[in-house]
Amino acid sequence: MARDFALDVLGAKARSSAYEYPPNLEKGWTGAYWINANYNLAGSMSIAKQFGGMEMQFIEAGDKEEREQVQEYTAYLGKKAEGLSQGCWHPLLYNTLIFEVGTLDPFVEKLDSWKSPYLAIENGDNDYALLIAFPQNEGTVVQLRSSVLTATKATSIDDVTASC
Repeated sequence: MARDFALDVLGAKARSSAYEYPPNLEKGWTGAYWINANYNLAGSMSIAKQFGGMEMQFIEAGDKEEREQVQEYTAYLGKKAEGLSQGCWHPLLYNTLIFEVGTLDPFVEKLDSWKSPYLAIENGDNDYALLIAFPQNEGTVVQLRSSVLTATKATSIDDVTASC
C-alpha cells in the first residue's frame, strides 16, 4: 500500500528492485519495492531532482519474529499518524524528507481521495507544509513545502501539539 500511495500521491516512478515481492515467508527472505523520486512534484523543480534524485525502498521482512516486531511498531505509529488530522505532530513523526513544490493543493486532493491523515501547517506568511505519513507504513513521513495552499485550512505552527 505504501508503494501505491507514493506512486499515486507523490507521482513517484516504480523501478526495479534487488528483491522480489512479496517476501518468501517459508524461506525467511525479505521482499521489497523500490521507487524513484527523481521527478518534478506538481510541476516545480524538486530538491530530489536538483541533487540527483532519491530512491525510496519499501521493505517487508521475511523473518516471522522480525515481521511481528515491525507490525507492532507500525501499528503504534499508525495511531500517532491518525492524530495529524487533529493537529497532533508526534515526535516519532518528525523525521521527514522535505520536498519543495509549486502548490500543495493537488496533494491535498490526492490525500483526501485516499482518506489519508495529514497535517497542513502554516509556518508564516506564504510558507506552508503538508506532513504526510504513508498508510500501513507510517514510519515513512514526507513533508511537502510550498507558498501556495488553498485546498484546506492550515494550522498555525504555534497551535500544533506534540502529542494528543
